[in-house]
Amino acid sequence: MWGIQIVKTVANNLLTSIDPSKRQQNGLIVYKSQEIMVVVVMVMVVVMVVMMVVMVMVMVMVVVMVVMVVVVVVVVVVVVVVVVMVAVVVMVVVVVLWTRDFHYQGSRGEWRSGG
Repeated sequence: MWGIQIVKTVANNLLTSIDPSKRQQNGLIVYKSQEIMVVVVMVMVVVMVVMMVVMVMVMVMVVVMVVMVVVVVVVVVVVVVVVVMVAVVVMVVVVVLWTRDFHYQGSRGEWRSGG
């Protein structure tokens, strides 16, 4: 009801600004200060727009934070995987060299580990 009242008053103000003879429309007395209602409506519209912009900015910030967290997690996982792979490769190389050395020494009849 309140919103309808405001809409009717704004419509009456617009009609009055166009034709001052229609000062009483639908039984509503239109205020002389039409600018006040226009300013109130403008302020309400500006507040709604600002609230929507703030909500969009907050949503964008949340999305950016989530993306950053995902990127950090992916980087950490990639680093861990690379470190594990490097460690496995080093271990395999050491074992292969040690066994080659061991077999090489062993083929000469000296059964001792290389190094």
